[in-house]
Amino acid sequence: MKKITPLQSIRAYCKWCCNGQSHEVKLCPATKCPLHSRRLGKGGGRILKIIREKCLDWCGWYLLSPKTCTHDGIKEELCFLHPYRLGKRPKSQTTLSAKVLKQRIESGKRLQRLKAKKGGK
Repeated sequence: MKKITPLQSIRAYCKWCCNGQSHEVKLCPATKCPLHSRRLGKGGGRILKIIREKCLDWCGWYLLSPKTCTHDGIKEELCFLHPYRLGKRPKSQTTLSAKVLKQRIESGKRLQRLKAKKGGK
């Protein structure tokens, strides 16, 4: 699944909930759903908190925790809200350059040698 913004994920989830019908998303009668106010993919503010609230609602508030949620798949599809279920943006995956990676490996080896010297005395 490609990366999508929190608002796009709400829109996609609502569309999934309405069997893929965009028109049905506009007519959604589920006013108690935490996502209802953002279902059209517009708005700002507490979007991540709204997603967390929906995930807590889905998990039963106390039976499960969104943190331990393994519900990546809903009917063999990826849950659009899953990356944002904790109410935070997921950490971006950064790739290290070869030079930085080599420096970190060397630092680790030096640290191991120092520990070995201290342990040998």
